[in-house]
Parts: sequence; C-alpha cells; structure tokens
Amino acid sequence: MKKSRISDYKGPDQEKHKPLDRTPTKRLIEAAQDADDPLDEICVRVPLSTGLRVGELVHLRPRYVGRNYSDEFEEVTWYVEIPPFIDCIGGTGETGKGNADGADLHNSKGKPCYSCRNRAVENKDWLTEKQKQQPGFSPKNFTSIEQYQWFFPGRHELGKKLKSILDAHGQFPIQPTSVNHRIRKVAQRAGLDDVRSITDSGKINITAHALRHTYGCKLGAHRDFNINSIMTFMRHATPSMAIWYSDQWGERRRAKIAEFEDEFS
Repeated sequence: MKKSRISDYKGPDQEKHKPLDRTPTKRLIEAAQDADDPLDEICVRVPLSTGLRVGELVHLRPRYVGRNYSDEFEEVTWYVEIPPFIDCIGGTGETGKGNADGADLHNSKGKPCYSCRNRAVENKDWLTEKQKQQPGFSPKNFTSIEQYQWFFPGRHELGKKLKSILDAHGQFPIQPTSVNHRIRKVAQRAGLDDVRSITDSGKINITAHALRHTYGCKLGAHRDFNINSIMTFMRHATPSMAIWYSDQWGERRRAKIAEFEDEFS
C-alpha cells in the first residue's frame, strides 16, 4: 500500500502570505494586464509566473534576464538567473542616527537597502569572506542559484517587459515595500476585497510572497509536476513545502485546473 505523504509545513500563518485560488488569481492577472504602468504588471505577474522571491526580483540587473534553450520546455524561452552575490545599490541608506550626514533619503539611491544591510550569512558557504562582510544581496539558499528560473512557454512577452524595465533603469527600480504596494493597488482594482480582508490602513491583505505561494500551488495542481519537479522550480532544499503545494489540490481538481493554465499566470 502506498504511504501518504506528510509535510511538516502547514502553510503560511498570516493571511497576507496565503495563496490565491484560481478565480481571484485570474482577476488579479487581468487587472495587472490592464494597468497603465507596466511596472504594476511586472510586480504581479513575475512572481506568479516564476515564483521569484521579492528580494530576488528587486535585486535583478539586466544581465540576469535573457533567452536561452530550456531543457524543461524543449524550446527557447526567457529565464531569470539568480546571482550568488551582488552589490546592493537600490537603497537610500540608514535613517535616524545612521544618517549622520543628513542625506536626502527620499530622492537618493545607490546605497544598500535595509535587507542587505541586515542580511544573515550563516550557512551561505558559497560566499567569500569578503562578500560576507559586504552589505550585498545573496539568495536564501544555494538551490536558488543552481539553475535558471524559466518563464513558462506563452509568457515570452512578460520576459521582454521585465528585461525592458531593467535595461531602462539599470536595475529593478523599486524595493519590496513598493512592490507590495503596487500588488495591493492592482488587487484593489481587481476587487479582491471579496476574498481578502482589509488592513487597518485600508490595504488589501496580500503580498508578493502570496503570489509566490500561488505559483507553487499552480505547480502542485499540474499533473506533470511531481514533488521533485516542484522543489526544482520553487528552489527548495527540502520537500516539505513541495508536498504542501501538491496537497492543496485533490486529484479530482488537478485535471480541471490544468485546463486553465493559459489563464492562470
């Protein structure tokens, strides 16, 4: 008898990180595609189409997005490469006593962001000692840099739009707080207040990490993705979360959801 898979991961605790179902996801995508600002669309659809973490997205540079042959899809498609380490220049520097020179933090860039100034380097053996001392970006684990993150076939225009924004600015132009602000703005236009609560500050309870989880659930719903495949695409070092993604959908729902793949990301 086949043993049941049991995951020690029980899913995100906070609503703002929980994945969306198919129908609100479709509405969110449609609202993103209708946005006047292409950056709004990128903030929504790239996490939904690649599972990128928001920290990875905001530290992208033009050279990390391109086209190449994908063994997974057996065709040329767009990819995102996660750098093992990169100097962070997207922040404005420290506030309060840390801003001893009184720099204009509202209109200046070029300094490490808060996350990179306070990043953990334990167990990141791929970093050199010098890199460990520098306030730069490095991914969560080595699994994140072992392979490209491919855009699914049919998402070529999204890869082009991301590359165009990076070329225009030399890097991704905004930081995580602004990414989440744009996602919430699109979610408001999509009317997702019927499936998400509203925070005390009047914002819809959703973040980029919820979209990453939604991407993971999409993989789990697809009949062609087993646990190992989900781990590869989500860049997890252990199977617990991949099992959780897979178990979100019963077998009777998998085939139905797979029919809507073109509308799902």
